[in-house]
Amino acid sequence: MRYILAFSCFFIALLFTQPACSQTVVPDQVPYFALTDFKSYIESRTTYPESAMQAGITGKVFIEFVVTDNGEITDAKVLKGIGYGCDEEALKTVKATSGNWNPARLKGVPISFKQTVFVRFQPRLDIPAVSAKSKMILREKEAEEEFTFVEDEPQPPGGDLQAYFAQNIKYPQKALSTEHQGKVFVTFVITSRGEVSDVKVLKGIGYGCDEEAIRVVKAMPLWTPGKNGGRAVKVRMNIPIVFRLDTWKKDSKQNTDVLLVFKPGSFPEYVRDSLKVMPDTVGEIWLSFLVDAEGMVQHPVIEHSLSKVLDDEVLRILNTTNGKWTPAMSGRKKITAETRYSLSIGEEIKAIPPEGDLVAFINHNLFVPKEAKEKEVNGEFGLKFRVGYDGRISQIEFTKSSCCGWNEEATRLLNLSSGLWTPKKRNGVAVNSELSLNFQFPY
Repeated sequence: MRYILAFSCFFIALLFTQPACSQTVVPDQVPYFALTDFKSYIESRTTYPESAMQAGITGKVFIEFVVTDNGEITDAKVLKGIGYGCDEEALKTVKATSGNWNPARLKGVPISFKQTVFVRFQPRLDIPAVSAKSKMILREKEAEEEFTFVEDEPQPPGGDLQAYFAQNIKYPQKALSTEHQGKVFVTFVITSRGEVSDVKVLKGIGYGCDEEAIRVVKAMPLWTPGKNGGRAVKVRMNIPIVFRLDTWKKDSKQNTDVLLVFKPGSFPEYVRDSLKVMPDTVGEIWLSFLVDAEGMVQHPVIEHSLSKVLDDEVLRILNTTNGKWTPAMSGRKKITAETRYSLSIGEEIKAIPPEGDLVAFINHNLFVPKEAKEKEVNGEFGLKFRVGYDGRISQIEFTKSSCCGWNEEATRLLNLSSGLWTPKKRNGVAVNSELSLNFQFPY
C-alpha cells in the first residue's frame, strides 16, 4: 500500500540552473512551470512509499533535468536521494510534468536548459490510510525533536509555577549570610511525557543560588506537555527564578501548607484575554504581588517593564482579580502569600515574500543583464529594504554592490515584488519591517 504525501517542494534553480547546450549560454528568462504552482502540483500527485513510511524516512530528493525548447522534460536523474523508494517516486512525479513547462529564452528564442529542484518527503499523520505502526514511528521521531515555540505551551503542575517556587525554594545559607539576591535564568526541556530534563543555568548569581535553582526545577512534578497539531512534543523553556531576601523572610515564617490558587484558572491567560490596550511591543512583564487571607491583592510590583501603558493595564487587570483568589493556608489558617508571574505580552509574525517563496519569485522573473552575460559576471550583493504595512517595498539600500547591471536588476525585482508581500504583523496589526538579504545571481 502507498500513502498520500504532504511536503514542501521549492525551486532552487536560482543557484543550480545551467544551460543544457553550453556552459556559456545564459538565457534572458529561465524555465518555469506553466500549469499552476509547482509545489501544489507535485504535492497532489506524489505518493509516499510504504518502505519509507515503515522506516520513518524523511528528507529531500534532488532531481536534475533538462527543459527542452518545446517544454518537454529529458535527461531527468537523481542528484542526491534518500532511498526507500523515495528517489524513484520523486523522479517519476517530476517526469510527469513533461510538456507543461515554459522553456528558457535567449533573445526571445526558446532554448533547452537544465533545472534542479528538490522534493521534501515529510508524511502527514492525519491521513486515515497511514497505518497505526507508521504513525507510532513518525510520532516518536517528532517527539524527539525539540521546539521553542508550539501551538499549546506546556503547563506547570498546579498551573502556577511561581507558587511552586515560592513553596519549594530553600534560600542558600551563603546567600543569606551575605544578603545576596537577584535572578537566576534557567533553561530546561519539558519532554513529550511532561518530564523535566536538560536543566541548565543560562545566567546565574552565585552564592549557592544557581545550584538551588537547578535543584528546585529538577524536583518539579510532571508537567502537561506542549503540543503541536494535537501531539505532545519536546519544548525548551527559559525562565527567571527570583531570589529576594524580603520574600524569603516572609515566606520562612509562613510555613505554607496549601498554595495560593487563582479560581478562574490560568492567571497569565486571564491577563491576555482581559487586555483592552493593544500592545505596541512584544515581550514579558514580570509581576509580583501579595494575596491576603481574604483573597485580596496587595502591594503589586512590576519587576520587569515593557512600557508604562502596558504596566498600568496589567495592574488594572490585577485589581479586577480581587476575591478571585483562594488564599494560601498554614495548617487551618488562611494567610497572606506572595506570588510572581512572567506574563508574555503580544505576538509577532515576520513579513512573508510573494507566495511565501522569494527564491521562486526571483527565479520566475529574473532577466540576466546584457553586460553581465557578455562579461560572464555573477551578481553577488547584499540588500537592506523596508516592507511597509501595505506590503510595498521602499528604502532599498545596497550593503554590498555588484557591477554589470546586476544592481539595477536586483532593484527591479524588488520593486516588482512591491505590494505582493504579506507585511509583518505585531499583535494582529500590520507594521513596517526592515529586512536584510544576500543574493547571488548566475550570469
